[in-house]
Amino acid sequence: MHAKGVSANYHSDDFRYKQGPIIATGAVTAKLNKMDIEMDINMVTQECDGKRIPAFNATSVNITVNE
Repeated sequence: MHAKGVSANYHSDDFRYKQGPIIATGAVTAKLNKMDIEMDINMVTQECDGKRIPAFNATSVNITVNE
């Protein structure tokens, strides 16, 4: 699976960052304009309530975020 040029927005009202004696709190909003995701997945089966159903395992993931 490969996704190129993905964009996303992230917002948190509960932001806390500590660096030495200084503590910053508040809200943070981030906008990712370009993100590339490469993922290898492996399809397996698992048992749930006595039934065999499909499941997916991520065997390797590589995420590149454009600064």
